[in-house]
Amino acid sequence: MGPCGQQIWIPNGLPILVIDNDEMILEGMKLLMSGWGFKIYTAKDGAITLKEFEQSTTQYSLIIVDYHLDYEIGLDVIQSLREKFGLDLPAILLTADRSKLVRERTQAEGIFFFINL
Repeated sequence: MGPCGQQIWIPNGLPILVIDNDEMILEGMKLLMSGWGFKIYTAKDGAITLKEFEQSTTQYSLIIVDYHLDYEIGLDVIQSLREKFGLDLPAILLTADRSKLVRERTQAEGIFFFINL
């Protein structure tokens, strides 16, 4: 479930961007989601992503971002990517952080929240 109990549906074949500082997580997500028919692009942080994709014509259908990156917070990365690619870009935040602050910010910004234990 996403914000306000909504679900997200992305048709197969559309590009999805996954950002995580853990290479094993990136490889696992790419393997899993590619098997479902999605085109998966991966990156290790938001700053590199913005630089690499500034000239890109790829329009992502979804971004999946880890909360704890090496030098950034995933929520800030989502905000930056939405500014670059469009404010209505669906986003999922992966996190083990159950704090009220994270839950409130994801809800306020319309980010789907997934607790990863």
